[in-house]
Amino acid sequence: MKNMKIAKPTLLAGTGIAAIVGLLVWRSRNETAPWFTLGGGAPPAAPGKATSPGGVTLPSGPLPAGTTAATSYLSDAFFREISNLAIYFRSRGASITGEDLLAVFLAESGVGPHVKNSIGCAGLNQICNLKGVGWTGTLAEYLALPGEQQLAFVRRYFDNVNRYPAIRDFGSLYLANFSPAFFDPPTAGIWQGRFPIMYQDPKRGGTGSLDRNYTANAGVDFGNKGFIEIADMAKFVRAATVRSPAKWNELRMRLQRVTGIA
Repeated sequence: MKNMKIAKPTLLAGTGIAAIVGLLVWRSRNETAPWFTLGGGAPPAAPGKATSPGGVTLPSGPLPAGTTAATSYLSDAFFREISNLAIYFRSRGASITGEDLLAVFLAESGVGPHVKNSIGCAGLNQICNLKGVGWTGTLAEYLALPGEQQLAFVRRYFDNVNRYPAIRDFGSLYLANFSPAFFDPPTAGIWQGRFPIMYQDPKRGGTGSLDRNYTANAGVDFGNKGFIEIADMAKFVRAATVRSPAKWNELRMRLQRVTGIA
C-alpha cells in the first residue's frame, strides 16, 4: 500500500456536488498523502554523528543512551521542536501532546523527513503542495531539510487548515491532516462518530469523495466497509504504532528526555 494518494477537500466543501468541487479546490491548494512502509529506520550511525536515510549528516555529538538505528537519524533538536509545536497547537485551542504529533508522523511517513511518494508528496506529514506552505526551494531541497526545520512548514500546513479547536487527540489531528473539510462545525467533535468521508462508490450518495480517492486510500478503511469514516482516523494512527512498537517506544522515550518528563 505504499505511495497512496490522499485527496483533501476544501474547508468550504459541503455535500454532493459541492463536496466534489471543493475537493478539487483543496487539492490544488494544500494536501498531504501517506507513506505506508513503516519502521525502516536509518542505517547505524557512525561514531560521533548520525546520518539520516536521506543523507543529511547531523551535528556531531553523542546520542541519548538507548538510541538505536530506528531514530538515530533524528536529532535532539527535532524532539524539542516537536514539544514546541505541540505547545503552539495548544495555544491555538488544540488539546494534543507531542506524542500525538509523533504518532501521526509515524503513520504518514514513518517520521521520515526524507520520504516522498510517487506523486511528490514529501516529508514528515507528506505535504503535496509545498508552495502552499511557503516553501520556495525544490522538492529535493525540502527532503534534505532536517526534521526540526521541516516542522516550521508542518505548522504552516495546519495554520492553513485552521481547525485547531477541533483537534483533540491523534485521531482528530490525523483528520486535520487527511480531510479537514469534515470538521463541521470545528468544535462539534463529529470525527469520533460513524461519519463517512470517502466512498467506494459515489453513487451510494451522501457526503464523500470520488471513487478513485477511496481506491487510493482503501488501507484506511478498517473492516473493508466500502467507505472510510471519521472513526477510522484514530484506528489508522494507532495501527502504525502497533506495527512499529520498538520505534514508537524509542520516539516517545526521546521526546520524554528532551522535555524533562522522564
